[in-house]
Amino acid sequence: MAKTFKILIADDESKNMAAMTDFLKSESDFEILEATDGQSAWALMEKQLPDLVITDFYMPQMDGVGLITKIRENEETQNIPVIFWSGVDNEELSFLLEALGNVEQLDKVVSKDQVIGTIRKLLH
Repeated sequence: MAKTFKILIADDESKNMAAMTDFLKSESDFEILEATDGQSAWALMEKQLPDLVITDFYMPQMDGVGLITKIRENEETQNIPVIFWSGVDNEELSFLLEALGNVEQLDKVVSKDQVIGTIRKLLH
């Protein structure tokens, strides 16, 4: 039996959440967990440890960088791969993500094949 991978998506915009969820639902080995802000994403992670996290940058309660920082600082979650899925693109942000380690960056305008390919690369 094939392993099922838990993927947590954190995004406060419902249309973005729906688009990413649609991409992932096409894959039978992905279980999708959803959170609308970084704080609820972290609370969900403590209950159901995901195999991969996809997070937006701008979110209420705790932004994506705050969530990634918490993930990297916690011994139980520090090695979970993260995809930073955002329309924000600047050198300072790229440098910060590189410093956090094991973070891939995808633009919000991305194809399903790019998303699935990046996830598969990180999970295997």
